[in-house]
Amino acid sequence: MPLAKVLCVRLASRVALALGGAAFLASFASPATARAMGAVVSSPPGASSAVALRFAVAASEDKRAPNARWASVTVQGSATAFAWIVPVRPGALLELSPDAWLGALEAATAPRVVPPDTAPPCGFSGGAEVEGSFTPTLTTAPGAVVVAADRSTLDTTLASWGLSLTPELSPAIDAVLASGSDLVAMLFTDASGTVVTRTLRVVDDEPASVSLSLLTGGANGVQVTAFALSGSSIAFGTQPDLTVDPTAILWQSDGTSTYASARDAMLEANPGRWLLETSGTSLVSTPTTLPDGATVPSLESAYASLEANAGDAGISDDLAVALGLGDAGTRAEWLARGRTVIAAGSPGQDAPLAAGAFETIGPVLTAAGYAQTCEVPTPPPPQQQGTSSGGSGGAPPSSQGNSSGAAVDLGAGAATAAADSTDGCGGDSSDSSGGCGGDTSSSSEGSDSSSSDSSGGCSGSGTDSSSDSGGGCSGSSDSSSSGDCSVQDGAGRGRPHRSATSRFLVLLVGVAALWRRRRSV
Repeated sequence: MPLAKVLCVRLASRVALALGGAAFLASFASPATARAMGAVVSSPPGASSAVALRFAVAASEDKRAPNARWASVTVQGSATAFAWIVPVRPGALLELSPDAWLGALEAATAPRVVPPDTAPPCGFSGGAEVEGSFTPTLTTAPGAVVVAADRSTLDTTLASWGLSLTPELSPAIDAVLASGSDLVAMLFTDASGTVVTRTLRVVDDEPASVSLSLLTGGANGVQVTAFALSGSSIAFGTQPDLTVDPTAILWQSDGTSTYASARDAMLEANPGRWLLETSGTSLVSTPTTLPDGATVPSLESAYASLEANAGDAGISDDLAVALGLGDAGTRAEWLARGRTVIAAGSPGQDAPLAAGAFETIGPVLTAAGYAQTCEVPTPPPPQQQGTSSGGSGGAPPSSQGNSSGAAVDLGAGAATAAADSTDGCGGDSSDSSGGCGGDTSSSSEGSDSSSSDSSGGCSGSGTDSSSDSGGGCSGSSDSSSSGDCSVQDGAGRGRPHRSATSRFLVLLVGVAALWRRRRSV
């Protein structure tokens, strides 16, 4: 027996239970578009309107078999009550479906955006941004349900609820009834604020499509998210589907991306067009692994998890209905997710499902780059070290500092005395042995030395005679900014101010020189 007939027998009593008697089975009329997503009327008129719609359709490969569709509408405003009016084909089977079904479709198909690198630079947050919400939403079941086969029944029902059709909506409702379809009116009270309706499932012979022409955008328009399942690749509408430009997706420092803004800008620039967000066969049964190791669930695993957690197991087998429409053995393998926007104050446009060779778009998108640039701190300027310039020798500055010993040549009794580093003449020396920090030239008779020290050491020039047993240096000295190391005598000649250690070393050198002279005599 075809699955469609089994479905009718199995679900008929459930429809009566779920919708309070709103199940009916009549002779099939010729297929016609029933504008299945319906209309919203409120009291007072226009006080509330639809702001979002989630819709799913499972298309049978067997043209003789029925199709299934699911819908949940979000209504917002200040109305005291509103009615959701949905066209259905005669013989349709209706049921209030558990919320797990549309939630599973959302979880399996919502785009996940990841940064270009697994470890973003500059302290950027990593992870993955999910374009959708998986937080369970409190949904509301209708307080009353009436099936109307004609306009008179519908008007009477609405009037008893304090509602009425608007002049703009009346012609469209008449056209639906003239096509041979019936109308299911569902009443929602306590409607002030935001109301998300329970999911309505309809199985009938209406052609597979996303029918939006009875739904009019309120002040902010209507955000529509649709899911389509089929045995082969399908997409939404007759125009080519839009896709988000990958180069427009950038990763931001707070761990989010520019995907939503790029998507919204594209939809705003193309009113009535459909944006294809994800599509392919793997979405139904194969999970996807993210770079950070997290998993995007398949439709099957997401539905099993949500159904079990919500306690809906066994109440409504939506997954089996969606994947098994048609004769036995037929299975829907292709799943697509699309988005469109109904502009404020404008009616929606019907979008038939189009078969064709459409591209596969996985649920993971990698951002093309970063929205902000890394601010590289400017390195501090190199620390200035002390430098000095030599005399006529022009020796390069020493990298070892400014203080060094002074080499003194005593002729035949030559000996080297190192001046105390705190009192010596700082600077550069042409003597590779590390003598006086200045330019030094030596002869058998004495030493002429010129030295300048930027750090405030001895500066000047002097002539040293071998007859001077003290080995002192004489000359003129200019005091530096840090102090003068010479003492002026009465003749105006400068005598270096030496420490006790320096004077003792010089004395030893003199004694040694005298002792050598006496031995030579």
